[in-house]
Amino acid sequence: MDQTRHLFIAPDASLRGNWLEAFPGALLCDRIPANPNADVIWVLLPEEGDVVNLLTECRSVAGKRIFIAISDVPSDQQGLAALGTGVVGYCNGHAAPAVLRQVADTVLGGGLWVGQSLLQRLLAGIARAAARKFAPPEISS
Repeated sequence: MDQTRHLFIAPDASLRGNWLEAFPGALLCDRIPANPNADVIWVLLPEEGDVVNLLTECRSVAGKRIFIAISDVPSDQQGLAALGTGVVGYCNGHAAPAVLRQVADTVLGGGLWVGQSLLQRLLAGIARAAARKFAPPEISS
């Protein structure tokens, strides 16, 4: 049986059915506690507002724990901002329990979880940067 401890940080929210079905022993807090008793911390991002400050604050309080950002209105822009803070996962807050378990398994195994659209955007950016870096120098005549 999996003994991983999951904590959901969700201001003004309750522990959703899909979260509980995925992780029956999960806990819920409205803000990050000092020294949280959790292996994986899921942070519900606000629809509007500064996700970078929220995630940076959570990570500074909780140290080197695994963080996953979840959003009820996911977007590539929000996902990129979240990943920039060091979270290792970004997914929909309404994802099916099986998907949430897959996200957790992936990040606990050392992987990164993002949606297909965001992954394609990240890879396109890497490809553009590599093309600029390794492009042959222009020769002026």
